[in-house]
Amino acid sequence: MKVLYKMSLTLGLVATFSGFTLASIYQKTELKIRENKEREFESSVSNLVSGVVRNSEREIEGYSVFYLYDKDSHLLSYAVIAGGNGYQGEIKILVILSKDLKSIKGIDILESVETPGLGGKITSKDFKNQFKNLEVSSGVDYIKGRELSNPNQIQAITGATISSLAVVKIINLALDEIIPGIKKDG
Repeated sequence: MKVLYKMSLTLGLVATFSGFTLASIYQKTELKIRENKEREFESSVSNLVSGVVRNSEREIEGYSVFYLYDKDSHLLSYAVIAGGNGYQGEIKILVILSKDLKSIKGIDILESVETPGLGGKITSKDFKNQFKNLEVSSGVDYIKGRELSNPNQIQAITGATISSLAVVKIINLALDEIIPGIKKDG
């Protein structure tokens, strides 16, 4: 009984110390993580839209929507951070919409843990470039193994259809939610 008591006490002390240490490290790194994410967002936006000098964030249907402005405070476009499940885990996507809300100006994958070499190809330039000037009035669609026939289609990645479909679903869900909200905000 005495051994069980000592083991329990030791395990409790180790768990308490570990928990305290993790909480301290998290508090110290939280600000740096947030700064890095903001810097990554700004870099992605500047790569997809030129002339952005400021943005205004609004929450629409649970999404962070950014109104992007030039130096003269003219609206250039909209950006939304959308997320959802992929094959391996969560995918976070930055979607830049045209000012008229009729097309995607471009996307960037902010976070992904998809399988390297297959699903990881969603972060490739070739895949992301398919979304440039893609019409969204009837939603984004994906096809595989044949020619594109509509201005709202992208080609799925061979061997990574689930990841390609996940990106399309995430974008479509976000657009279905935010476009009516932006129009109301008007």
